[in-house]
Amino acid sequence: MKIKKISNLYFILWLLVIISVSSIPHLKAPGPDKIGMDKFYHFSEYFILGIIFLKSVYFSVDRRKVHLLVIFMFIFPILDELHQHLIPGRQCSFYDIIADTLGLLIPFLVAKYIHFKTIHHEKLN
Repeated sequence: MKIKKISNLYFILWLLVIISVSSIPHLKAPGPDKIGMDKFYHFSEYFILGIIFLKSVYFSVDRRKVHLLVIFMFIFPILDELHQHLIPGRQCSFYDIIADTLGLLIPFLVAKYIHFKTIHHEKLN
């Protein structure tokens, strides 16, 4: 139970980090101004969120809540980009939403693949 509480805390803290970074006016991506680096940062922050999310729901037995959280997780990047549209010097980008969503999707797909392989392996033995 303690691990679940810590995982939930990390999940909420990372959501707050994303919202905080999205709220910084005129923010430019750190490092060299290369094409695609911004999308890499978007992908990375949501990839981390996806991993933390999976860790926090792993211990949950209430599947209904998990399904609602999954829906929220895929609405959050859209809300985040719409929020950025309201911040001076920031803009809403469809491509950022795509990068964010892919960052969330990859951990889910990897977890599903591992789960499938584990079940398939157990059935063979």
